[in-house]
Amino acid sequence: FSFVSTLEMIRMYDIFGPAVHYLRRIVERGLKYIYSSVHSTCKSDGNLVLSTEIALSIVNRYMKIVKNKYNKKYSLKKVINIEENHDVVKGNRYLVELDLYVDGKENSFRFSRYVYQDISGGLYEPHNFQWNVDASIHVIVPVKDQGRWLLHFIRNMENIYLETNDSRINVIIVDFNSTDMDIEKCLHLSQIPRYQVVKLNGPFQRALGIQAGANLVKQVDDIIFTCDLHLDIPSHLFDSIRKHTIKGKMAFAPMVHRLSCGYTPDLPYGLWENEGYGLFSITKNDFDRVGGMNTREFKTKWGGEDWELLDRVLAHGLEVERFRISKFYHYHHSKKRMWTAHKTSNVPLFPVIRSIL
Repeated sequence: FSFVSTLEMIRMYDIFGPAVHYLRRIVERGLKYIYSSVHSTCKSDGNLVLSTEIALSIVNRYMKIVKNKYNKKYSLKKVINIEENHDVVKGNRYLVELDLYVDGKENSFRFSRYVYQDISGGLYEPHNFQWNVDASIHVIVPVKDQGRWLLHFIRNMENIYLETNDSRINVIIVDFNSTDMDIEKCLHLSQIPRYQVVKLNGPFQRALGIQAGANLVKQVDDIIFTCDLHLDIPSHLFDSIRKHTIKGKMAFAPMVHRLSCGYTPDLPYGLWENEGYGLFSITKNDFDRVGGMNTREFKTKWGGEDWELLDRVLAHGLEVERFRISKFYHYHHSKKRMWTAHKTSNVPLFPVIRSIL
């Protein structure tokens, strides 16, 4: 569930269908709670919209806690965003994002914290469950002879940097002997400030490529984001990744809007990708803890490596956050020269690394 300010809600959610999940108290029947759920079955619907009443109730109660804790140093300017993760047994977790005034200062600042409401209604800040605003994100993309799409991806990432000035994003390209473009030259000519290139021999293997890219990440608090070329990535995706990827607690699988053949973000006809988990963020610490990519079972055959990783992430007790990202699109594209049918190669894979950090 999410709540945003009124103007943004009209822009983002005006075409979204209804869906409701809630606990209903039925006293006259002698029951304590009944779980009610009404889903929209349309795959083009967006995220469920949190009611204004619930969102403002959480904000008002949390602001009382903040004022008492900091001796009325902060006051509310406006509500930016409220997200709810609903659990009918344990209670609700909220991501509360506010614009706050600071006593004695002219400028306001953005405040973004997780809060937890237990089943009895108590409101708390959860222990060791806060996101790292300064986390570096390593965007890992394995490629082979996808020059035009790789150029599109590089331009997309370049535009994100120019818009946000976020130098904590590192692009890692894992190249399986591409012959259709000079990847390092293209990256060098771009304005992307941080990038690394790994060259591998042999046929294209997505799981192996992701693992090779992840091996370059040395800081356990950094975030690994397994990515794709055929996307239109909005700049706000990376803050969402940071907010929903928490070491030891949570990974994130943002949902992309899969465009139908012939359509573009200007006319975004298509469906949300509900089943794929190839776009996945997890801290380096947790990626190593669950065992990384399964490069033994998933080689040149397409698909399955994302679900296998997801299974192990869940088995290790991590939560996986999952919701739709606005203006995040996957282009319909030809499969030509992708996942070329090769027998498993016995040629040793020697990585050659080029980087600018």
